[in-house]
Amino acid sequence: MAPKRGGPGEQTQIFFATHLRKTNVPLEEKQNVLAMLGMRDTAPAGVLTGALGDSNEEVRAGAYQGLAWRNETMESAKVRSSLKQETDSGLRCLAYEAWGNQIDAKCSEIQNDYRKETQPEVQLRALKAWARAYGRQPVDGDSFAVEALGQLEQVAMNDRDPGERKEALLGLQAAGSKESKDALGRIAANNSSARIRNMAKSMSSSGH
Repeated sequence: MAPKRGGPGEQTQIFFATHLRKTNVPLEEKQNVLAMLGMRDTAPAGVLTGALGDSNEEVRAGAYQGLAWRNETMESAKVRSSLKQETDSGLRCLAYEAWGNQIDAKCSEIQNDYRKETQPEVQLRALKAWARAYGRQPVDGDSFAVEALGQLEQVAMNDRDPGERKEALLGLQAAGSKESKDALGRIAANNSSARIRNMAKSMSSSGH
C-alpha cells in the first residue's frame, strides 16, 4: 500500500495556507489566526514564515505575533529579511519582537540593525530583542552591557509611557546578567513610579 501523502504537519500547513489565501476572509481574522497559531507549538512554523511575504500589513502583523509567541523556532533569517522591507514603525516593532524570540537570533546582527533605527519605540524593541538573544547565549566581548543596558535602564527610569518602561524592564530581565540585575535593583530603589519599582524588584529577584 502506498504511504499516505502528507503527514499531519503538512496537512495543517496546507489547510491554513489555503485559508489565508481566501479573499472572503477578513484581514483581521487572518491576523488573529496567525497570532493564535504561535500559541500552538505543534503548528508548522512554515505557515507563519510564509505569511511574512503577504502584501497585507495585517497578515504580516499576525505572522510576527505568532513568531513572537511560538517556542523553539529558528527563523531569524526570514524574520530579519522581512524586517528590512517594513517601513511602518508598528510592524518593525512586531518584527523585532519576533526576531528576539528566535533561538538562533544573533546578538551581532540585532546590534547592527538596532544602530540603524531612528524611532524610539522601534529602538526599544530592537534592544529588547538584543537582550533576549544575549540572555540565551552571552557572547564574550559583546557590547550589550556597554551599549544596550544603559539605554534600557534610561527608558525604564525616564520614559513618559508606562508601557515603554515595562518593555525596558522585560529587556533587562531577559538579559539575565549581573549587570542587568544591578540595573533592575537601581530602578527598584529609585524609580518615580511605585508600580515600576515593584515590577523591577520582582524581576531582579526572580531572574529570567
